[in-house]
Amino acid sequence: MAIRIDAFEMIEFEIPTGKGRFQTIELPPMDCWTAGDIEKINSTLAQRREEDAEIEKELLDELDLLRSRKEDKAVIDGAAKALADHRARIALSPNNNPVELNRFLLKFFNPAKAKSEAIDGLVSRYINEIAREWESQSGIDSGKSDDSTDSSSEISE
Repeated sequence: MAIRIDAFEMIEFEIPTGKGRFQTIELPPMDCWTAGDIEKINSTLAQRREEDAEIEKELLDELDLLRSRKEDKAVIDGAAKALADHRARIALSPNNNPVELNRFLLKFFNPAKAKSEAIDGLVSRYINEIAREWESQSGIDSGKSDDSTDSSSEISE
C-alpha cells in the first residue's frame, strides 16, 4: 500500500498597497522550498555578491589612480563619495541585511509586477512581521536546536 504525500498549502498574506487597498502574496512553508528554488536563490545572491565586489574593486582602482595622479581634490572627493555610496548600497543588499533578504525572498516567490511593487513598498516593520509569521506558520522555530541536541550526553567508557 502506498503512502500518499499531500501537497502543502501556501501561506497567504494581505499586504498594504496604499489608500486602503491590499495585495495578496503567497509563500511556501519554509521547509517546502524545492531544490530548484534553493539553487536559484543561492545563485542569484552569489551573483549579486560578485557584482558588488567587482564594482567596489573598480571604484577603488579609480580612486587609487586619481590619487596617484594627484588629481584635483574635488575629483578625488567625487570618486570617494561614489565608493562610499556603493558601500552604503551593499550594506542594504540582501546579502548583508536580514530585512532585505526577507524582501528578496518575498519577491522571489511573488514575481508578478503588482506584487513585487507592493513588496517594495513595505517598511521594515511589515517585513519583519511577515517573516515572523511565515516562520511560525511553517512550523520552524529558528534559533533553537532540535530536541536531540538540547542536552549533552555522557560517553561511557
